[in-house]
This record gives sequence, structure tokens and C-alpha cells, in this order.
Amino acid sequence: TKEYMNKKLKDEIFNIIYHTLFLSFFIIIFLIFILNRMVIFPLEYLLKIVKVISKGDYSQDFIINQKDEFGILASEFNEMKKNINFRELERDKAISELENYRQMLEIKVAKEIKKRRAKEEQLLEQAKLVQMGEMITNISHHWRQPVNLIGLNIQDIMDSYDYDELDRDYLEDNIKQ
Repeated sequence: TKEYMNKKLKDEIFNIIYHTLFLSFFIIIFLIFILNRMVIFPLEYLLKIVKVISKGDYSQDFIINQKDEFGILASEFNEMKKNINFRELERDKAISELENYRQMLEIKVAKEIKKRRAKEEQLLEQAKLVQMGEMITNISHHWRQPVNLIGLNIQDIMDSYDYDELDRDYLEDNIKQ
């Protein structure tokens, strides 16, 4: 009966081990389910939303109703997303203002270039007029000398006539000069 007791004890130990393993298996499956539900799903969800946001789509919000670290992380991600979106809007506004300023400057530069060209053309025209005036002055100076000489010769001839010194030889000498 010792054998019987040993066998009974072995059977009992086997049953306890069997039931413990069976119960452990279900506890492990339950824990995996809980771990999956509490950790892996939120992580996968966060990863999916981060990928969407990294492509520039800020319309997605992190919605995790947990009050643990994942809930805090989701809340911080939402705040970070709002800040990034705000900064991008500010950047776009600044770029738009810079573009408007650049266009304004281009218009001003074009106007100033047009004014400068008009002034240059005016100065060129004035320079041409000055040169023409100088040329006319030079021409008139060159004309005055022979005209003065002719005038002096005529006056000399008239004086010679008045003093009865005018004859053919006097005229020929005067003309040769």
C-alpha cells in the first residue's frame, strides 16, 4: 500500500502540475492579451499617427483614453503637433510677406532703372546740344576771321578811295593779300 500511496501521490502531483500548467497557460494568454491591449495597440497607433504627421498631415489627433504614460505621450504629441503646425503657418506667412516685399522691391527697382535711363538719355541729349553749340561757336569763329579780313580790306579800299590813293596796282596788291 505503500506503492498505492506513492502512485496516488504521483497522480496528485501530476494533476497539480497539469492543472497549474493549464492555468498558467490561460494566465499567460490573458496577460498577453492585456499586454497587447494596453501596450502594443497604443504603440502601433502612435506609430501610425506619427508616420502620417511626419508626411505633413497635421489633421490627425492622437486619441488615447488611457491615463497612463501612453495617454500623457499622446497628449504631448498633440501639443507638439499644434506647435509645429503653428510654426509652419507662421513660416508660410513670413514667406508670403517676403515674396510680397520682393515683388514690391522689383517694381521699385524697375521704376528707378526707368528713371535713371530717362536721366541718362536727357544728359546725353544735353551733351549733344552742348557739342553742337561748341561746334557752331567754332564755325562762327572761323567765319568771322575771313569776314573781318574782308571788312578790313573793304575799309582800307574805301579809305584809299577817300584819299585818292586807289588805283589798279593798289587793288591788285590788296586782293593778293
